[in-house]
Amino acid sequence: MNEVVLSHWAGIMRELPKSRLFLKSLQYNSEELCQRVREIMAGHGVEADRLIIEGPSPNLELLKSYNRVDIALDPWPYSGGLSTCEAFLMGVPVVSLPGPTFAGRHSATHLVNAGMPELVVNSWNEYRERVLELASDLDSLSTIRQHLRDVLLQSPVCDAPRFAKHFATAIRAIWQRYCEGKAPAALTFDKDGKAWFEDESQPIDIVCTPNASKAGFNWQLTGKIIAIDNSAKLLQQSGFKELLSLKAFGVVAFDPGSRVENPSRFEGSDDVQLFPHAVLGDGQPATLYACLDPEMSSTLAPLPPEQLPEGKRQGAQVLATLPINTIALDSIEGLESLDWLILDDLNDAMAVLENGENALKDTLLIQVRIAFQPTHKRQPNLAEAQHWMARHGFRFYRFNDMQYSCYLPDDVPSEQRQATELVAADALFLPSHERMDVMQEAQLKKLAFLLHTVFSIRDMAYVTLRRFDEIYASNYLQAMGIRKKLNPLEEGLDMADNFSEADAKGKGDDSISSMLDDLLR
Repeated sequence: MNEVVLSHWAGIMRELPKSRLFLKSLQYNSEELCQRVREIMAGHGVEADRLIIEGPSPNLELLKSYNRVDIALDPWPYSGGLSTCEAFLMGVPVVSLPGPTFAGRHSATHLVNAGMPELVVNSWNEYRERVLELASDLDSLSTIRQHLRDVLLQSPVCDAPRFAKHFATAIRAIWQRYCEGKAPAALTFDKDGKAWFEDESQPIDIVCTPNASKAGFNWQLTGKIIAIDNSAKLLQQSGFKELLSLKAFGVVAFDPGSRVENPSRFEGSDDVQLFPHAVLGDGQPATLYACLDPEMSSTLAPLPPEQLPEGKRQGAQVLATLPINTIALDSIEGLESLDWLILDDLNDAMAVLENGENALKDTLLIQVRIAFQPTHKRQPNLAEAQHWMARHGFRFYRFNDMQYSCYLPDDVPSEQRQATELVAADALFLPSHERMDVMQEAQLKKLAFLLHTVFSIRDMAYVTLRRFDEIYASNYLQAMGIRKKLNPLEEGLDMADNFSEADAKGKGDDSISSMLDDLLR
């Protein structure tokens, strides 16, 4: 806190006669400092009754204090770092003039990377103008404040995996440059994570030594896992946001019943394409049966009431029939790949499969919801699905997300309730063993990552990785804590590799796999 910055703040306050300045920090436990601030501000025409000066608080109370603030003024020449992020988290815009040193640019880098570069100014005059602009339009200020938290959380500032990847790339690039005998130079990243030194025209080719690839574990996927979801089931699950945060999935979702809430949140997304009132099928026009219970709405006609369980009969009442277009999988162009297909039990899954033979020839996992107690005509059944899969290079793997019915009275305590009749389940189909034998490393990694991340399947993920690299698969088990770290001799490694002690320890519980478990648990 110095007279330069206080004088400029005082100038702003003179132009906003009803404004007050709120200062809060550990340093204001000093009454001597508080009095000095009051004297400086008084000398610039701002009386003490317009100053609120408080000492420190526990973090939660500190955050709550931002509810008393409309606009944050970044100090100078030492700017706020964590304070800027906390202000954004609490919906308070921060105006910053970068100082002459690294310590004066913390706030600027956070503001730019959070997508608010207009709050970083080049002069004290711009600083004053920006604050006055914010203060003069309270409606716009209110709108900005409502969205700042989401802006921050969705920005690179809070993208820890991306930051860690870039940091690792930077360290490796600097080391490679040193080993090549070149002088230090500034390093720059683009939005895709490619890095350049200022005296080189091409991105750095990061070279990993054999030791680096054997020590620890990471997934190192080539390209994203592309999923097509015929009922937008993924988008409606609570863990979908965390799944997207991994930056490893691209999702094309069809929502025939328009059941996805707030679909506008996916507009402009690079990872999600949502098509409301559309569905996969044979490419011909179809009918959507809108039912009293939206969860019963389907492009398949409901069964007659007498064929339905008593609890389903009223909800299956058709309120309206609507025309809807169907899209054949084989007619979709521009897909980088189709790695994961999700089919529900309220649309014609067999029509999707029969009209997607070409699109599905390299697919890694097909998930079909099977209705064992049908509620609609032509619902997918296991025999038909399995027959198609066997003819097209897939094998049945397991059931997932099984749903059972309970027939005990409602007054039976929950701990004694038993549900025994299988109503529905997702049937998971993997490539046949013959196809697995010829799959490339990149495909096998994607399949293992998909099994591990979405379905928490460890053994099949391990055996899939082992198909191309036993050491890599062993490191996966060690990273999961399933198998303790073996010494190099037990691993069958050449001691000439000269593992360091740090290499031999691996990643342990800090692996991405463990973090994924926590996110999706």
